[in-house]
Amino acid sequence: MSQMMIDDSWLYPIEKASFKTYKLSEFGIQTETSTYRCHVDFLNNMVILFKTAEGLAAMPEPIGISKSADWEAGDYYVLSCGDARKQGIATARGIRIDHRDINDAKAIEIPYDLRLNTRELDRSAKGRRAEEVVDIMIKRGLIVIPAIFVPVSSKSRQLEGVDSESKNIPLQVKHDKGCYRRGVFLQTHEWNHKKEF
Repeated sequence: MSQMMIDDSWLYPIEKASFKTYKLSEFGIQTETSTYRCHVDFLNNMVILFKTAEGLAAMPEPIGISKSADWEAGDYYVLSCGDARKQGIATARGIRIDHRDINDAKAIEIPYDLRLNTRELDRSAKGRRAEEVVDIMIKRGLIVIPAIFVPVSSKSRQLEGVDSESKNIPLQVKHDKGCYRRGVFLQTHEWNHKKEF
């Protein structure tokens, strides 16, 4: 694994170890059903594309939590944002992995006309903008996701001229500021992921 010096102090000014983790539940790359992930970095104007399974394979143990020391074992860390930060409650746990350490990951430059300063946008708006950029880049052929085709055995479909169909390929898009240089953030746990409050 490439050694990366990651200084997130400018993002998370509260001492990370002081966050309470009791509200975190397992929800992240290891629980999702996406086939591919795109991490969008508007700071460096790059999109990092990789297979979800390859991202998961690049993560060291412990991905899950079996004892309290696991929350920040190795290079994993907890962080907090929004109102929860004021209360000292962790909102996520994960790790930053250099995209060069993820098998077959691709770094794709965002075209000039799609670049923007996201400083004034809230987190939800940044996420929506990341999704829009990825959608446009796929339509322009700048992000290529290989289709998976399966043979059609139905005679009626074959009579319609269909011998093979592409399978749906789920894609997860993340706004991940600075991920091109600092590593993609692969989350393992989250607070309130079902948006219950």
